Amino acid sequence: MKYSIDNLNLLRTESFHDYAISEIKCDYDNHVVTIPLSEKAPPYLFNFFGVKHLSVSIDEPWGEGVYVSDIYFDTEINKEGVFNMVLLINSGDKIEVTCTDFEFEQK
Repeated sequence: MKYSIDNLNLLRTESFHDYAISEIKCDYDNHVVTIPLSEKAPPYLFNFFGVKHLSVSIDEPWGEGVYVSDIYFDTEINKEGVFNMVLLINSGDKIEVTCTDFEFEQK
């Protein structure tokens, strides 16, 4: 299934725990960020469009880790027309994205 802002409530039913993040692709000119999730079958892609903010910490306060621990996200687009999502990694680091749209799909 392909998820987007239109069916955001269904995304809550997905389990992201233990998917690995090894890279983050940023197309700065087009304001697109892509985060592949792997280690489980099938692999998935998060594609963020109209990116306004991207923050990535690599401090590892809980020790080394590359696996998704949890994902938090807004339930709707806010009054500024953007959506926020935070991917919490098992290292304690966070990937925070503010964007106008996103897709989550199987590779």
